[in-house]
Amino acid sequence: MMSGQTYASPNFSVLAQLASGGFASPVEYRVGEGILTSGIGVGDVTGDGRNDVVASYEGLAVFAQTPLGTLSEPT
Repeated sequence: MMSGQTYASPNFSVLAQLASGGFASPVEYRVGEGILTSGIGVGDVTGDGRNDVVASYEGLAVFAQTPLGTLSEPT
């Protein structure tokens, strides 16, 4: 995971590990237009056994991991 701290970049990007040992191309996620995140956390916050991403800014945005391994839109 990478976190960007400028308005021109995404709030964070996820690079999934490939079975071959490398990484897939980054998938970018945004909390919202013009919002800077101040912290990123990873853990199972939805209780489904999958790691979710929580981004803090003036509030919290939860990106729940889907069964396919991608992240949902923030809630």
